[in-house]
Amino acid sequence: MATAAGGTRTGDEGASGLERARREYESSAETKPGFRTSEFLSSMVAALGILIAALIEDGFAAEEAWRLIAFLSVGYMISRGLAKIGVGRRGNS
Repeated sequence: MATAAGGTRTGDEGASGLERARREYESSAETKPGFRTSEFLSSMVAALGILIAALIEDGFAAEEAWRLIAFLSVGYMISRGLAKIGVGRRGNS
């Protein structure tokens, strides 16, 4: 790869236009962190609702509540995995 006029490369000064475009695409194609997604927020609200319901309701055992939260967690992990799979690099057909 070519270097800048001064002989050292900092940032994208020495990169070709194609190389800069590739770097920009790869950095913009990444999904956002899990804790910033609507799935995470809805999972936390649902888990809190399940725990509150288990605390308030007499017929809703803690064991059942934790089982539901485990299912909810697995569903969240699957949704994040599917989101990451959909981010694959284009051009590697």
